[in-house]
Amino acid sequence: VYKGSAYTLEDGLSGVAVNTTILGKTFTLDATISPSYTNNRNVGTATISWTNNADENDVLSGQFEITPKTLAISNIKAENKVYDGNTETTVSYTADVFNGDDVTFGTAATFDNKNAGTGKQVTFNHTKSGADAANYAFANESGSTTANIEPRELAISSVSAAGKEYDGNTATTVTIAASN
Repeated sequence: VYKGSAYTLEDGLSGVAVNTTILGKTFTLDATISPSYTNNRNVGTATISWTNNADENDVLSGQFEITPKTLAISNIKAENKVYDGNTETTVSYTADVFNGDDVTFGTAATFDNKNAGTGKQVTFNHTKSGADAANYAFANESGSTTANIEPRELAISSVSAAGKEYDGNTATTVTIAASN
């Protein structure tokens, strides 16, 4: 599993013994053996080779897989908003990325409808990009939470009542101009 830094023998790679005999040659992993690595930091197939410093023809090599680190997503919060006629909103969260890694997260989030209300369902989908993004995987790329759409206040700019001829009742037509 990706760990944010290069794997070395000190990480206790499984299957590597201190004294290993292969094809009748014994390799002792001590100061006389020089390990070298290929792709031992990022997700993919890594290679480790040991060369006997006393005899350059004595080389032992092997491969191991580095798999993506599953991200722990926490503190998921959909932003409340004032009614604006659409369903888009913003979701924020934290993810456990190793310090110094180049990973940028994006989230597309929408309310279930555009109408004002409290405790409204918000669904979202995560994306990731950057030089180190392939070293990470989401346990779930989508999810849901809740947030509110507050009613938009209207500013009344004018009110007028239609004049009428006396007809014995109090009903009339009123015109209200409002803006938001």
